[in-house]
Amino acid sequence: MASKAISAKGSKIYVGTGSGSAITITAITKAFKGEVTGSNTLAKGDRVTLDGGDMHELDGLVVTVLDASSTGFVIDCDTRGFTTYTTGGTATPVTWTQIKELKDFKPSGASVSKQDKTNLDSDAKEYSAGLQDNGDISVSLNYVSDDAGLVAARLACNSGATKQFKLVAPNADTYSFQGFFIKFPSIPSGAVDGLLLGDMTIQIDGVVTKTP
Repeated sequence: MASKAISAKGSKIYVGTGSGSAITITAITKAFKGEVTGSNTLAKGDRVTLDGGDMHELDGLVVTVLDASSTGFVIDCDTRGFTTYTTGGTATPVTWTQIKELKDFKPSGASVSKQDKTNLDSDAKEYSAGLQDNGDISVSLNYVSDDAGLVAARLACNSGATKQFKLVAPNADTYSFQGFFIKFPSIPSGAVDGLLLGDMTIQIDGVVTKTP
């Protein structure tokens, strides 16, 4: 049986560095994955900040675009219990800057805490699952000091700001999340007959959304 392994060549990591032009919303459905109508330029895996108009529960939420067309997009948000939309609202997209010259990336992987619910009537230890921790992602790269992505990462690390990120695989699978830098190469490493190199680590804050 032929392998279905996917080459990592061409994988890209982007950091959010600003906001694009707001999209005017004309409709939002009440659905497990809400559908937003509006003249759309977004793609799968993009992140947007919402003003939900009179569906006020969406105000200020940063969501991931799960699917998109020229007339709207689907978001990773359950809107079934929200106020019925009638008017107003905008979707403001994150603008992205690629962190270039990547050599490798290594997510630590997700883990789930365990909650000890053992009591004096227990016959053995009892546990329940707690919250998922999506860990962090370590990145190694050629250190190019004037690369726009590296400059953006340096500014984010220095300020401690939480940023939006997406990792795009060669097969177009996109992993979107927010996080902050907990390690950054303020000084590059080097060796005889070698290149200037750097390592950084992004702490994932919250969920990771995969599209498609």
